[in-house]
Amino acid sequence: MVYLPMIAKKIKVSFTILLTVLGVLISFIFGSFSLPSPLDHTYAFIKYSEFIVIISVLIAGVKIGLKYSMKEWKTPIKLVLIAMPLFMLSVALSFYYVLQLPLATSVLIAAALAPTDPVLASELQLQKKQKAKDKDVGLRYLLTAEAGLNDGLAFPFVYLAIVLSTTPNFGSGDLIDWLSFYVVYKIVVGIICGALCGAIFSKSVYPFYSNNLSKSKLGFVGLSLLLTAYGVAELLNGYGFLSVFFAGLLSCVVVHKKGIKVKEAPILPFIEDIEKFLTVIWLIYFGGYIMVSDLFVGLNWKMAAIVLSTALVIRPLTAYLAISQCKYELKEKIAASFFGIRGIGSVFYVTYALNNGQFEDAELIIKIVFLTLLSSILIHGLTSKRVLNFVQGKK
Repeated sequence: MVYLPMIAKKIKVSFTILLTVLGVLISFIFGSFSLPSPLDHTYAFIKYSEFIVIISVLIAGVKIGLKYSMKEWKTPIKLVLIAMPLFMLSVALSFYYVLQLPLATSVLIAAALAPTDPVLASELQLQKKQKAKDKDVGLRYLLTAEAGLNDGLAFPFVYLAIVLSTTPNFGSGDLIDWLSFYVVYKIVVGIICGALCGAIFSKSVYPFYSNNLSKSKLGFVGLSLLLTAYGVAELLNGYGFLSVFFAGLLSCVVVHKKGIKVKEAPILPFIEDIEKFLTVIWLIYFGGYIMVSDLFVGLNWKMAAIVLSTALVIRPLTAYLAISQCKYELKEKIAASFFGIRGIGSVFYVTYALNNGQFEDAELIIKIVFLTLLSSILIHGLTSKRVLNFVQGKK
């Protein structure tokens, strides 16, 4: 948590690469250790990856807050509502026609790989809570807002894949049910629950806030906001990811309205440490799993080409099409289009679907997703620092 990020900063690579390599080395030296497989421990992978992602989504929401206008929200919304569906359609068609995978499997892989991961992309996102007078409206803001929104909005298509896998004669009635419940109802409930939880949290905590209060105590209060917003939304069959993001956005609404003096987002340091600690464990596991699994067994050139194209071709093209007319510098638009980092959220989606659907090719699904994650860690990990410095005019 402490040393590798500092080393990564000096050599201008992402710490995710160093952690993955560390996992590979540990597995190579102590090769006799067995590591759990997502296929054999699906429920454990669901819960672990789910928890990391909701922490990251809350952090994104808190850092953005209520300082951005609707005009400034237009570009990240385009990345979610235009680029993400285009990406999913392109990926699903690629797997369905080129690799000739079942429709349900193709849709699931496309949905799982669609969101920009809020966890592994955290180094490129906003580093602190934004103030109105000097807020960041550039690349970091775009990636933070996109990552906060798209995890919840990709979930309907994961459910579509589950429904396709369990409904042999999928028809218009099933499509209407999916649209009305999994798209409209669950999204609306998730947003409302999150907004209410964030506003209640703000009203019940910050009027009594003291800057002398322990950060760890405030961190636990923030953790309660996270779990309450997620739990309430899930109990009401809404999307918990969206709920947590909107809870983060409105978590300081009283501070903004009444001018209460609060140091920069006091709940953030503790929650960020939890996120980083859990991410360290996951990435070391991932590096070790690469060594002991048969991840590369059966890999053919078609599969490798499609996996690489998701990061190098499909995401950059679809994202650039979505934001090409937005008022950003060309280098910012290209960078935002390129950094569609795939990560832990994808693991949550596929393990959740495998646990709730009927997919005969589960091993292939895990293999494709893990290969995509590995390619994203390597490609984006080696380039992210340098590209970010270039966009920001740093050496």
